[in-house]
Amino acid sequence: MTDKELKRLSRLELLEMLVSQIEENKDLQKKLDEANEKLRNQDIIKEKAGSIAEAALQLNEVFNAADKAAAQYLENIRRINENQEAACEKIIADAQNRAEEIIQQAEETARVREQQADEYCSKLSEEQEFAQVIEETLVEDEESEEVGADASIASEEEREEDIFQSGYAGASAAD
Repeated sequence: MTDKELKRLSRLELLEMLVSQIEENKDLQKKLDEANEKLRNQDIIKEKAGSIAEAALQLNEVFNAADKAAAQYLENIRRINENQEAACEKIIADAQNRAEEIIQQAEETARVREQQADEYCSKLSEEQEFAQVIEETLVEDEESEEVGADASIASEEEREEDIFQSGYAGASAAD
């Protein structure tokens, strides 16, 4: 199995492969133990080998097979470990990227809301100034009304309308 194929496998598939390799290793170990037992048994040596040299060759083959199985097992473990490390690094990188996106969105939202709050405070301040001008004008009108009680109602309404329009025009121009 190539490295590309191993990288495409899920964690579960990799673990299944690992379990399979462990079972295969156990089977080979069992076969090795059985072979060692047979070698210890004098009857097997007499049946299979007419000489000590032939028995040694059979024993060498068993040990070679065990060495190959162990090497293959270790190589598979190394590949699985590398694949898991790469997957973990990708997950961490993705999480960091997402966190940066969230921070940028939060900063942008905060900036927009701060700007909106500044605009709202500015409008309130302008409205307060306008209300104060109207109040001062009304107080002045009341004072002048007390002094000249015969002042015409129409001229008073015209003055209030002029003040209102000049204050409103100033507030609109500030927007």
